[in-house]
Amino acid sequence: MPETVLDVAPELARLVATVTDVPSAEITPERRFAELPGWSSHTALRLFTAVEDAFGVRLVLKTYLATESVGALAELTAAARPGPIR
Repeated sequence: MPETVLDVAPELARLVATVTDVPSAEITPERRFAELPGWSSHTALRLFTAVEDAFGVRLVLKTYLATESVGALAELTAAARPGPIR
């Protein structure tokens, strides 16, 4: 069964906190990446690879870069998780 956003969110928050050096308590679904201290294209690519590695997913880079918030990335990541074929 594909994971839900609630399944993905805690680990994703930890990854964002690790990559950005922002305390995980400050990483909420509403948090916009552009508002994170030190956010840059380099940081975005580090998070991209960390998410792909941690969740075993392949994200479309163009779609990922258009994702503006932690919550939106959680949705994108949960949707990318493999599930049973129906």
